Amino acid sequence: MTNAWTLLEGSALPRASSFASLSAFARLGLDADLDIESASLEKNYIDLSKRLHPDFHTSKGPREMTRAIALTASLNQAYGILKDPVQRSEHLLKELGGPSPADDKRTPGNFLMDMLELRETYEEHREAKNLEAIQAMLNDLEPQRAKAMDTIRAAFEKHKQGSELDVNSIREQLNTLKYYDNLIQELKEALGID
Repeated sequence: MTNAWTLLEGSALPRASSFASLSAFARLGLDADLDIESASLEKNYIDLSKRLHPDFHTSKGPREMTRAIALTASLNQAYGILKDPVQRSEHLLKELGGPSPADDKRTPGNFLMDMLELRETYEEHREAKNLEAIQAMLNDLEPQRAKAMDTIRAAFEKHKQGSELDVNSIREQLNTLKYYDNLIQELKEALGID
């Protein structure tokens, strides 16, 4: 399988388009898997950065510098995707042929109604400056978000063990994470938490 390391076997830098066409996993020389070790991700990112960074190609002329800049940008993009578990899940689902959020916006059951009610409750607490109630909402939402991520992780794990990939369940849970993350961010802002 082609990855960053195979493209870097020669002394010349690979074409930026060839590098960018690789999955984020391949650009960082990793297997496509939701559960990647952060130490491996960091090590590969640093090692590849040293090989690709424009500062190490200044003597090779403007063409190689331009290529190094494009390669580094592509590497940084891949690193950003893989560093975040939600983005990594989205990317892995796409790599495995699953639908994008634009193609499938479904959420489980009454989830959207529940979120609407939570938002209304939050607005009431915010207007009343009831920080204790906002904190309680945050305390309730964070485990729900974690449960959605656990469901995604379990579906990918089942697929690794040979079961058919449950793209519908993964897509629905990824869609719920956007709602959870947005509301959790608002609650944290109201509480002054970064």
